[in-house]
Amino acid sequence: MSADSRDFFISHTRADQGWAEWIAWQLKEASYSLRIQAWDFHAGGDFIGEMHRALKTSRRTIAVLSPEYFASEFAQAEWRAAWALDPTGEKRSLLPVRVADCRPDGLLASRIYVDLVGLDEAAAKQKLLAGVSEQPPEPATAPGFPGDTTAAKAAAPAFPGLPPPLRMFRERLLAGGPPALPESALPEILRHSPRSFAEYRLARIAEWSQARYALDKRFTRLTLLLDQGPDAQGTRWQAQPQSFDDLREVLAAASETALVLLGPPGCGKSTLLRRLELDLALDALRAGEADPARFSFFVQLSRYRPPRPGEALPTPHEWLAREWAHRQPQLPAFAELLASGRLVLLLDAVNEIPNTDEADYRERIALWRDFLAELAHRGAGTRALFSCRSLDYSASLSTPELPVPHVRIEALSDPQVEQFLALYSAERGPALWRQLRGTPQLDLFRSPFYLKLLLAQAGDGRPALHGRAALFSGFVRQWGPAGAQSWRGGLGDVPDD
Repeated sequence: MSADSRDFFISHTRADQGWAEWIAWQLKEASYSLRIQAWDFHAGGDFIGEMHRALKTSRRTIAVLSPEYFASEFAQAEWRAAWALDPTGEKRSLLPVRVADCRPDGLLASRIYVDLVGLDEAAAKQKLLAGVSEQPPEPATAPGFPGDTTAAKAAAPAFPGLPPPLRMFRERLLAGGPPALPESALPEILRHSPRSFAEYRLARIAEWSQARYALDKRFTRLTLLLDQGPDAQGTRWQAQPQSFDDLREVLAAASETALVLLGPPGCGKSTLLRRLELDLALDALRAGEADPARFSFFVQLSRYRPPRPGEALPTPHEWLAREWAHRQPQLPAFAELLASGRLVLLLDAVNEIPNTDEADYRERIALWRDFLAELAHRGAGTRALFSCRSLDYSASLSTPELPVPHVRIEALSDPQVEQFLALYSAERGPALWRQLRGTPQLDLFRSPFYLKLLLAQAGDGRPALHGRAALFSGFVRQWGPAGAQSWRGGLGDVPDD
């Protein structure tokens, strides 16, 4: 190597500069020479020229992989230049290091990457140095005899590579503690890319157990309506006598592959789906890994669109597979989930599926009907639970061959409204009930969302606002758009009216 040569050039984006400098420091301490933009490119210099020089004089290029890296044109040019010098990978001239949830594709997919996602600092340093080493690592001790199962039975393996907040959260749950955790710990937990369904479920519990997603089952009443077919005598949708307050009970009571949760704006449809995901994850954690528990996938149907403008709309199966792979790159593929028969798809807001007109919307609903038929024949136990606003459910998912029952969210009764107001504000609730009781306005507030909104504004002696739109407008004036958006984000459906 010439005096100007280096062992490594670290290719990264501005968003990942912290990672790039950390990697550079570990390599420097391990006696490697390197170039990195933050340390070696100086103000007033020619950026393109410096980049060319760094690539030309470095034996190997480390590509710091993240979603931002794949979106950067400069980063793409850098790793492609390194790939072109060693297209077979024999010289290991291009070494990808993954630092965030992403999946390499194209030519880069052929390179084995060093994965630092989810590791603590000590483990990440060890894995990085092992990955850049010219010599393959050897075990420090002899491997155990595979035929001897006593060691595996003696003690369960440690929970590997969890961020400290997630590890402590798991320990608290297993000890019987409450699932809530400080919001400050949540971002680190959600940045962790799960490598097992146990980790995946822990993240779902952490996310949906936040106070803003709370669901008070005392004010939840669900009715199951079975499809008697388009030629039924009398009412097509027959209400069952039993009522429910838990979607797990509804799934157990209905044998159909799919159901659709219906209710007006603000009644809590999205919150109910999130609560189901939370409950399923908690059930699995308490049952232990040996139990073939169900697992869920919550996805918002407003994202169902072509991957890029001008491209064809994917089938629901293709779209769900892509969404799953993007979010959970280290877990089994979507096809494996379907084959397992343990998946519960939580498909939020049918009414928000992007469309150009009514005919286009009906065509997209037809694609979902085809997908449900596929599930019924090949899904081996997979369930699907949609949500939709009642008045916007104009194109039914149900067919004579594959009925899709309704799950109706019932409006709060007078006693429930009175109880809700008193429980959530002993000071203002009774006065508000006296103002609302027996008035036409009462029907506008028969959901937890609007009652909480009302309590947030109205004081003792103030008249209740006229109409829900006026109520929300007043709340925005009181708290400001940002505060109102944050406040309402956890109450489920955000109404447009």
